[in-house]
Amino acid sequence: SGSMGMGDGHQSRLLTLALVAVLPLAEHPPKRHELGKLVQRSVLPRRNSPELRRNSMRRLAKQRSLSRRPRAERVGVERSGDMVEIWPRVIYINGPSSSGKTTLRKNLQERLGPDVTYLSTGIDVLLREMLPDHCFLQNDAKKDSLDTQDRDWFYWQEVSPSGRTLKVGPKARATWMGLVRSTVGLLEAGNRVIVDDVCFEGLWQLQEWKNALSPYPTLFVGLTCPPSILDTRESERGDRMVGSARVQAGIVHGMEDEDYRALEKEDGFYDLMIDSAALDPDECVEAVINAALFKHMNESTQQS
Repeated sequence: SGSMGMGDGHQSRLLTLALVAVLPLAEHPPKRHELGKLVQRSVLPRRNSPELRRNSMRRLAKQRSLSRRPRAERVGVERSGDMVEIWPRVIYINGPSSSGKTTLRKNLQERLGPDVTYLSTGIDVLLREMLPDHCFLQNDAKKDSLDTQDRDWFYWQEVSPSGRTLKVGPKARATWMGLVRSTVGLLEAGNRVIVDDVCFEGLWQLQEWKNALSPYPTLFVGLTCPPSILDTRESERGDRMVGSARVQAGIVHGMEDEDYRALEKEDGFYDLMIDSAALDPDECVEAVINAALFKHMNESTQQS
Protein backbone atom coordinates (compact mmCIF):
# COMPACT_ATOMS: atom_id res chain seq x y z
CA SER A 1 0.00 0.00 0.00
CA GLY A 2 1.07 3.58 -0.51
CA SER A 3 1.87 6.10 2.20
CA MET A 4 -1.01 6.79 4.57
CA GLY A 5 -0.29 10.47 4.75
CA MET A 6 -0.79 10.62 8.55
CA GLY A 7 1.54 11.20 11.50
CA ASP A 8 4.61 9.02 11.42
CA GLY A 9 4.15 7.83 15.01
CA HIS A 10 0.54 6.79 14.46
CA GLN A 11 1.37 5.04 11.18
CA SER A 12 4.30 3.29 12.81
CA ARG A 13 2.13 1.92 15.63
CA LEU A 14 -0.47 0.59 13.22
CA LEU A 15 2.14 -0.96 10.96
CA THR A 16 3.87 -2.59 13.94
CA LEU A 17 0.59 -4.18 15.01
CA ALA A 18 0.26 -5.66 11.56
CA LEU A 19 3.87 -6.74 11.28
CA VAL A 20 3.93 -8.79 14.48
CA ALA A 21 1.44 -11.15 12.89
CA VAL A 22 3.33 -11.98 9.70
CA LEU A 23 4.94 -15.36 9.49
CA PRO A 24 8.71 -15.46 9.92
CA LEU A 25 8.50 -18.65 12.02
CA ALA A 26 7.23 -21.07 9.39
CA GLU A 27 9.57 -23.94 8.57
CA HIS A 28 9.85 -22.53 5.06
CA PRO A 29 8.86 -18.85 5.47
CA PRO A 30 7.93 -16.91 2.35
CA LYS A 31 10.28 -14.29 1.05
CA ARG A 32 9.56 -10.61 1.37
CA HIS A 33 7.74 -10.42 -1.96
CA GLU A 34 5.34 -13.12 -0.72
CA LEU A 35 3.93 -11.13 2.19
CA GLY A 36 1.23 -9.21 0.32
CA LYS A 37 0.38 -5.54 0.01
CA LEU A 38 0.38 -4.71 3.69
CA VAL A 39 4.09 -5.28 4.25
CA GLN A 40 5.66 -5.64 0.83
CA ARG A 41 7.56 -2.34 1.24
CA SER A 42 8.33 -2.79 4.92
CA VAL A 43 11.35 -4.16 6.72
CA LEU A 44 10.41 -7.17 8.86
CA PRO A 45 11.73 -7.36 12.45
CA ARG A 46 14.87 -9.41 12.87
CA ARG A 47 13.97 -10.82 16.27
CA ASN A 48 11.34 -13.43 15.59
CA SER A 49 11.04 -15.58 18.71
CA PRO A 50 7.44 -16.62 19.53
CA GLU A 51 7.63 -15.11 23.02
CA LEU A 52 8.89 -11.76 21.74
CA ARG A 53 6.12 -11.64 19.14
CA ARG A 54 3.44 -12.56 21.68
CA ASN A 55 4.69 -9.99 24.18
CA SER A 56 4.81 -7.33 21.48
CA MET A 57 1.24 -8.06 20.43
CA ARG A 58 -0.06 -8.00 24.00
CA ARG A 59 1.78 -4.78 24.83
CA LEU A 60 0.67 -2.98 21.68
CA ALA A 61 -2.88 -4.27 21.95
CA LYS A 62 -3.05 -3.00 25.52
CA GLN A 63 -1.78 0.39 24.42
CA ARG A 64 -4.53 0.52 21.81
CA SER A 65 -7.08 -0.66 24.42
CA LEU A 66 -8.01 -3.65 22.29
CA SER A 67 -7.46 -6.54 24.70
CA ARG A 68 -10.23 -8.33 26.53
CA ARG A 69 -12.62 -5.43 26.98
CA PRO A 70 -16.41 -5.82 27.23
CA ARG A 71 -17.83 -6.50 23.77
CA ALA A 72 -19.61 -3.16 23.36
CA GLU A 73 -16.41 -1.28 24.27
CA ARG A 74 -14.04 -3.13 21.94
CA VAL A 75 -12.34 -1.20 19.21
CA GLY A 76 -14.70 -0.02 16.50
CA VAL A 77 -17.58 -2.09 17.83
CA GLU A 78 -19.81 0.72 19.01
CA ARG A 79 -23.44 1.57 18.69
CA SER A 80 -22.71 4.22 16.10
CA GLY A 81 -23.56 3.22 12.55
CA ASP A 82 -20.53 5.20 11.37
CA MET A 83 -18.20 2.97 13.38
CA VAL A 84 -19.85 -0.19 12.07
CA GLU A 85 -19.07 0.97 8.53
CA ILE A 86 -15.32 0.74 9.07
CA TRP A 87 -15.48 -3.05 8.92
CA PRO A 88 -14.98 -4.70 5.50
CA ARG A 89 -17.92 -6.38 3.82
CA VAL A 90 -15.80 -9.53 3.42
CA ILE A 91 -13.06 -11.13 5.48
CA TYR A 92 -11.57 -13.79 3.24
CA ILE A 93 -9.42 -16.36 5.09
CA ASN A 94 -7.40 -18.87 3.07
CA GLY A 95 -5.03 -21.49 4.42
CA PRO A 96 -4.33 -25.22 4.57
CA SER A 97 -6.49 -27.61 6.53
CA SER A 98 -5.80 -27.51 10.29
CA SER A 99 -4.18 -24.07 10.14
CA GLY A 100 -6.84 -22.48 12.37
CA LYS A 101 -9.20 -20.85 9.87
CA THR A 102 -12.44 -22.01 11.46
CA THR A 103 -11.28 -21.05 14.95
CA LEU A 104 -10.33 -17.59 13.68
CA ARG A 105 -13.65 -17.22 11.86
CA LYS A 106 -15.72 -18.18 14.91
CA ASN A 107 -13.69 -15.93 17.21
CA LEU A 108 -14.10 -12.98 14.85
CA GLN A 109 -17.86 -13.51 14.68
CA GLU A 110 -18.03 -13.63 18.47
CA ARG A 111 -15.69 -10.70 18.99
CA LEU A 112 -17.39 -8.34 16.55
CA GLY A 113 -20.97 -9.36 17.29
CA PRO A 114 -23.69 -8.48 17.89
CA ASP A 115 -23.04 -4.96 16.62
CA VAL A 116 -21.25 -6.18 13.49
CA THR A 117 -22.67 -9.45 12.16
CA TYR A 118 -20.78 -11.65 9.72
CA LEU A 119 -22.30 -14.68 8.04
CA SER A 120 -19.92 -17.53 7.25
CA THR A 121 -19.41 -19.70 4.22
CA GLY A 122 -16.56 -21.64 2.71
CA ILE A 123 -15.25 -24.88 1.33
CA ASP A 124 -16.42 -27.09 4.22
CA VAL A 125 -19.96 -25.75 3.84
CA LEU A 126 -19.85 -26.84 0.20
CA LEU A 127 -18.15 -30.22 0.62
CA ARG A 128 -19.72 -31.44 3.85
CA GLU A 129 -23.16 -29.80 3.93
CA MET A 130 -24.37 -28.62 0.53
CA LEU A 131 -23.28 -31.51 -1.68
CA PRO A 132 -24.76 -35.03 -1.64
CA ASP A 133 -22.36 -37.71 -0.42
CA HIS A 134 -21.34 -39.00 -3.83
CA CYS A 135 -19.78 -35.62 -4.71
CA PHE A 136 -17.14 -35.75 -1.98
CA LEU A 137 -17.83 -37.67 1.23
CA GLN A 138 -17.89 -41.08 -0.46
CA ASN A 139 -14.52 -40.32 -2.06
CA ASP A 140 -13.24 -38.96 1.24
CA ALA A 141 -14.07 -42.26 2.93
CA LYS A 142 -11.88 -44.23 0.48
CA LYS A 143 -8.66 -43.42 2.29
CA ASP A 144 -7.08 -46.78 1.42
CA SER A 145 -8.47 -47.16 -2.09
CA LEU A 146 -8.07 -43.88 -3.93
CA ASP A 147 -8.19 -45.61 -7.32
CA THR A 148 -11.89 -46.38 -6.81
CA GLN A 149 -12.92 -42.73 -6.40
CA ASP A 150 -15.34 -40.96 -8.71
CA ARG A 151 -12.97 -38.47 -10.35
CA ASP A 152 -15.78 -36.46 -11.93
CA TRP A 153 -16.28 -34.80 -8.54
CA PHE A 154 -13.97 -33.76 -5.70
CA TYR A 155 -11.36 -36.46 -5.29
CA TRP A 156 -8.01 -37.11 -3.63
CA GLN A 157 -4.75 -37.43 -5.53
CA GLU A 158 -1.53 -38.96 -4.23
CA VAL A 159 1.44 -36.60 -3.94
CA SER A 160 4.94 -38.02 -3.51
CA PRO A 161 6.26 -39.06 -1.09
CA SER A 162 3.38 -39.49 1.36
CA GLY A 163 0.86 -36.71 0.86
CA ARG A 164 -2.53 -36.23 -0.73
CA THR A 165 -4.26 -33.24 -2.24
CA LEU A 166 -7.85 -32.53 -3.19
CA LYS A 167 -8.67 -32.04 -6.86
CA VAL A 168 -11.62 -30.56 -8.74
CA GLY A 169 -13.15 -32.94 -11.26
CA PRO A 170 -15.09 -31.73 -14.33
CA LYS A 171 -18.51 -31.94 -12.64
CA ALA A 172 -17.18 -30.44 -9.42
CA ARG A 173 -16.00 -27.22 -11.02
CA ALA A 174 -19.53 -25.89 -11.50
CA THR A 175 -20.39 -26.56 -7.85
CA TRP A 176 -17.20 -24.84 -6.70
CA MET A 177 -18.00 -21.82 -8.85
CA GLY A 178 -21.48 -21.91 -7.32
CA LEU A 179 -19.89 -21.39 -3.89
CA VAL A 180 -18.20 -18.24 -5.16
CA ARG A 181 -21.35 -16.93 -6.85
CA SER A 182 -23.55 -17.69 -3.83
CA THR A 183 -21.17 -15.70 -1.66
CA VAL A 184 -21.61 -12.74 -4.01
CA GLY A 185 -25.37 -13.23 -3.64
CA LEU A 186 -25.08 -12.90 0.15
CA LEU A 187 -23.16 -9.67 -0.37
CA GLU A 188 -25.62 -8.29 -2.90
CA ALA A 189 -28.37 -8.82 -0.32
CA GLY A 190 -26.50 -6.50 2.05
CA ASN A 191 -24.73 -8.99 4.31
CA ARG A 192 -21.19 -9.14 5.62
CA VAL A 193 -19.44 -12.47 5.07
CA ILE A 194 -16.41 -14.34 6.36
CA VAL A 195 -15.14 -16.88 3.82
CA ASP A 196 -13.37 -19.85 5.45
CA ASP A 197 -11.52 -21.31 2.48
CA VAL A 198 -8.86 -23.71 1.22
CA CYS A 199 -7.67 -22.97 -2.31
CA PHE A 200 -6.51 -26.57 -2.72
CA GLU A 201 -5.78 -26.13 -6.42
CA GLY A 202 -3.91 -22.91 -5.82
CA LEU A 203 -3.69 -19.77 -7.87
CA TRP A 204 -6.69 -20.08 -10.20
CA GLN A 205 -9.08 -20.46 -7.27
CA LEU A 206 -7.56 -17.51 -5.43
CA GLN A 207 -7.92 -15.40 -8.57
CA GLU A 208 -11.58 -16.37 -8.95
CA TRP A 209 -12.26 -15.19 -5.40
CA LYS A 210 -10.32 -11.96 -5.93
CA ASN A 211 -12.25 -11.19 -9.12
CA ALA A 212 -15.64 -12.04 -7.62
CA LEU A 213 -15.07 -10.00 -4.45
CA SER A 214 -13.45 -7.00 -6.17
CA PRO A 215 -16.62 -4.81 -6.02
CA TYR A 216 -16.73 -5.16 -2.21
CA PRO A 217 -14.40 -3.92 0.54
CA THR A 218 -12.48 -7.10 1.38
CA LEU A 219 -9.73 -7.97 3.83
CA PHE A 220 -7.67 -10.86 2.47
CA VAL A 221 -6.04 -12.95 5.19
CA GLY A 222 -3.65 -15.83 4.55
CA LEU A 223 -2.97 -18.42 7.26
CA THR A 224 0.10 -20.59 7.39
CA CYS A 225 1.57 -23.00 9.90
CA PRO A 226 4.75 -25.13 10.06
CA PRO A 227 4.12 -28.52 8.39
CA SER A 228 5.11 -30.45 11.52
CA ILE A 229 2.38 -28.69 13.51
CA LEU A 230 -0.13 -29.20 10.72
CA ASP A 231 0.64 -32.94 10.86
CA THR A 232 -0.01 -33.02 14.60
CA ARG A 233 -3.27 -31.06 14.39
CA GLU A 234 -4.47 -33.18 11.48
CA SER A 235 -3.81 -36.39 13.40
CA GLU A 236 -5.54 -35.07 16.52
CA ARG A 237 -8.67 -34.08 14.58
CA GLY A 238 -9.12 -37.56 13.19
CA ASP A 239 -11.61 -36.48 10.49
CA ARG A 240 -9.20 -35.21 7.84
CA MET A 241 -7.26 -36.98 5.10
CA VAL A 242 -3.84 -37.73 6.58
CA GLY A 243 -1.06 -35.95 4.70
CA SER A 244 -3.31 -33.38 3.04
CA ALA A 245 -2.56 -30.38 5.26
CA ARG A 246 1.18 -30.58 4.64
CA VAL A 247 0.66 -30.72 0.88
CA GLN A 248 -1.93 -27.92 0.93
CA ALA A 249 0.51 -25.67 2.79
CA GLY A 250 2.58 -25.47 -0.38
CA ILE A 251 -0.35 -24.96 -2.73
CA VAL A 252 -3.16 -22.88 -1.25
CA HIS A 253 -1.45 -19.48 -1.54
CA GLY A 254 -0.51 -20.03 -5.17
CA MET A 255 3.18 -19.45 -4.57
CA GLU A 256 4.23 -22.53 -6.51
CA ASP A 257 2.44 -21.37 -9.65
CA GLU A 258 4.75 -19.94 -12.31
CA ASP A 259 2.46 -16.91 -12.72
CA TYR A 260 2.41 -16.12 -9.00
CA ARG A 261 5.35 -13.74 -8.74
CA ALA A 262 4.34 -11.55 -11.64
CA LEU A 263 0.76 -11.27 -10.44
CA GLU A 264 1.75 -10.71 -6.80
CA LYS A 265 4.14 -7.96 -7.80
CA GLU A 266 1.39 -6.27 -9.79
CA ASP A 267 -1.40 -6.56 -7.22
CA GLY A 268 -0.45 -8.29 -3.96
CA PHE A 269 -2.83 -10.99 -2.84
CA TYR A 270 -3.04 -10.57 0.93
CA ASP A 271 -3.52 -7.70 3.31
CA LEU A 272 -2.23 -9.87 6.15
CA MET A 273 -0.55 -13.24 6.58
CA ILE A 274 -0.50 -14.98 9.96
CA ASP A 275 1.52 -17.91 11.24
CA SER A 276 -1.10 -19.50 13.49
CA ALA A 277 1.58 -21.39 15.42
CA ALA A 278 3.24 -18.13 16.49
CA LEU A 279 0.14 -16.40 17.87
CA ASP A 280 -2.58 -17.70 20.15
CA PRO A 281 -6.23 -17.50 18.97
CA ASP A 282 -6.91 -14.15 20.68
CA GLU A 283 -3.81 -12.63 19.14
CA CYS A 284 -4.86 -13.84 15.69
CA VAL A 285 -8.15 -12.00 16.14
CA GLU A 286 -6.31 -8.84 17.23
CA ALA A 287 -4.07 -9.07 14.16
CA VAL A 288 -7.07 -9.24 11.82
CA ILE A 289 -8.87 -6.37 13.58
CA ASN A 290 -5.79 -4.16 13.40
CA ALA A 291 -5.23 -5.03 9.73
CA ALA A 292 -8.86 -4.06 9.01
CA LEU A 293 -8.41 -0.73 10.80
CA PHE A 294 -5.11 -0.10 9.05
CA LYS A 295 -6.62 -0.77 5.64
CA HIS A 296 -9.68 1.38 6.34
CA MET A 297 -7.56 4.32 7.50
CA ASN A 298 -5.24 3.95 4.55
CA GLU A 299 -8.07 3.89 2.01
CA SER A 300 -9.90 6.76 3.75
CA THR A 301 -6.75 8.89 3.65
CA GLN A 302 -6.17 8.15 -0.03
CA GLN A 303 -9.77 9.17 -0.85
CA SER A 304 -9.60 12.44 1.11
